[in-house]
Amino acid sequence: MKLYELIRWAHVAAGTLALLGFWLNAALRKGSPLHSRVGQGYLLVMIVVMATAVPIAWTAFANGEPVRGAFLAYLVVITATPTWLAWRAIRDKRDYAAYTGTVYRVFAVGSIVSGLAVLLAGLYYRVPLLAGFSLVGIVTGGLMLRRIRRGATPSRWWLREHYIAIGGCGVATHIAFLNIGLSRMLPPDWAGLAQTFGWFGPLAISVFARAWLDRKYRFASAATDSE
Repeated sequence: MKLYELIRWAHVAAGTLALLGFWLNAALRKGSPLHSRVGQGYLLVMIVVMATAVPIAWTAFANGEPVRGAFLAYLVVITATPTWLAWRAIRDKRDYAAYTGTVYRVFAVGSIVSGLAVLLAGLYYRVPLLAGFSLVGIVTGGLMLRRIRRGATPSRWWLREHYIAIGGCGVATHIAFLNIGLSRMLPPDWAGLAQTFGWFGPLAISVFARAWLDRKYRFASAATDSE
């Protein structure tokens, strides 16, 4: 088996584990030892997903598939950002300045730059869905820079940062699964509908989930500063 095929299958396996891990951890009692252990495993699997996605994206560009390559490379950026944020929000829960340090700022700027690049690619290659999806990185990066200026509010900022970031990981995981995996198993007549839902369905669901969590943890006043 060629190296590329090994990488691709490793990516598929890691992506499947990430999808299962996301929902398993969502079902576990928050703050429990099992929740923490499964969450750590989930983040480690996400690192494998991103590491294997890089050569796959590079191969797509090399094979003359710029749209697919741009989509995959962009997914790496918008997945790496919440993965890092989810981890650091817990590690730096008592030090907001450390949380929003150099790496945080690099991810913020990287999200904006990658979003603008995908916007240009979507417009150039006339792929409206790709252009629209660019807003994820642009908005995320802009809100991250805004949060640096505003500081840590409210007192449990780390909890909200954590579940927002995990939600972002879930969005990226499901978009990849629905557009790359599931779409290939559906009848051709369903392709258009499946693709549209695959891009924007997870985003819409994440917005409602975040609003529900804000209400549950009494962060309703922070809704205007959501990511």
